Amino acid sequence: MKIVKHTVLLFYLFFIGCATSLMVSSKGIVSVTDKTYDEVFSIVMMTATESNLTLIDVNKSSGFILATMPRNPLLTWQSPAVNITVIQVDNKIQVNVQATIGGQMVDYGTTKNIIEDFCNKLQKNLPSATVKIL
Repeated sequence: MKIVKHTVLLFYLFFIGCATSLMVSSKGIVSVTDKTYDEVFSIVMMTATESNLTLIDVNKSSGFILATMPRNPLLTWQSPAVNITVIQVDNKIQVNVQATIGGQMVDYGTTKNIIEDFCNKLQKNLPSATVKIL
């Protein structure tokens, strides 16, 4: 009887694990005080292309940019998705960037590298910007 209970429990855990959506992500925040929204949005788009991101959807009025990057087939079957938002917060412009890869339980450094590369390039293009990688 114990063997049957353990077998049923193993099958249950296996199927629950298979149904769970795996995802890893990294985030960064960039704050700019000496540029207008339009200037920052244009520089963010330029920086995204410099970072080898493919722009999928751009909506300037909402401040949303969706981009992707080619996947590494050794690590995941999904391409990294990069969500970038540009918003006015009080007297500054804030850029939030998040890289996400589905299908991974462990981040092998891909999302963090995407965020670091993008934020470092953005800071070179906006020298007065403050960068925080979470």
